[in-house]
Amino acid sequence: MSSSQAGKHIAVVPVAVCDHQTQRALSFAGTLASQVLAVHVRECGQHADDFEKTWARLEPQVPLVVVDTPSCDAQGHLVRALDALRHAEAADQITVVIPRSSRAANRKERGASSWAQALHRLPGIFVRDAPADEVASD
Repeated sequence: MSSSQAGKHIAVVPVAVCDHQTQRALSFAGTLASQVLAVHVRECGQHADDFEKTWARLEPQVPLVVVDTPSCDAQGHLVRALDALRHAEAADQITVVIPRSSRAANRKERGASSWAQALHRLPGIFVRDAPADEVASD
């Protein structure tokens, strides 16, 4: 298939916090696809505008999609959101880039292998971990 016939490819980064690891995942996602989206699954009890305000300040160039959920099933809601996105955007491929966790707030985050298990049933969905940080020489 030539590049003019290539299907639509979107990179999606699930985000829980706005930090260096999230920024690294977004940068990596940009090397994989020309369209990059961030998806934040907001559980009940989280303040409605806090994350969006922080995102707009720190990552204004990357669209943020917020998925509200009344339960703790963030992974299930992300799966449904990706399936809806794939259909709405007529995307042939979606690559999900998982940020490496750098904060205690992300302890619930899962690596690519766990996400891959949850997403395997959706056609055209691929899961990758963001690259590890370079070792700093302080």
